[in-house]
Amino acid sequence: MDQSAINKLEEIIAHQSNEIDELKEVVTDQWGEIESLKKMIKQLDQRLQALRNDYESAEEDRLNVSERPPHY
Repeated sequence: MDQSAINKLEEIIAHQSNEIDELKEVVTDQWGEIESLKKMIKQLDQRLQALRNDYESAEEDRLNVSERPPHY
């Protein structure tokens, strides 16, 4: 193998190494975003469940009130 072929291979390897490092950084950033979004989804799910519970309680109270005799 001549020197120019070796130089070309070294250049390709160096370029690929840089791209791998950049991809690692992107993956790390995306992982952080995913974790943040998972926390946000969990919080929103908890809020939604609380709203459902409040709505169901209010609906039960409304039904109970409508079943009372008029003199209440």
